[in-house]
Amino acid sequence: MSYTPNPPEYNNIPGQAYYNPSSYPLPPEPPVPPQVVIQTASLQSPHPKAVICPFCHHRVITKTKSEVGTFTWIVVGGLIFVGCWLGCCLIPFYMDDFKDVHHKCPKCDRVIDVFRRM
Repeated sequence: MSYTPNPPEYNNIPGQAYYNPSSYPLPPEPPVPPQVVIQTASLQSPHPKAVICPFCHHRVITKTKSEVGTFTWIVVGGLIFVGCWLGCCLIPFYMDDFKDVHHKCPKCDRVIDVFRRM
């Protein structure tokens, strides 16, 4: 059911109030709060990157730390499978090229992103 305003002939009847919605101003719209967009930079690299920390909002160059990840274990398993089980299979635990890299903020020391090899 749609709203139809009273026809003009009803506006002249004494004692009858006619509500004309167009005669009243609309209430003001509430102000829109500013939006804060925190964009995590793409840190898909094992090297330190210049970013704005999403936690402390400082412009920093990340500090990186290599940690054993899935790819390290897969390489170790592959080396054991091909017969390198007398100690050679442990080499990936000592090489950063086989480890995941955690990018941390040097100011607040929180992890910003993780570069995973796998």
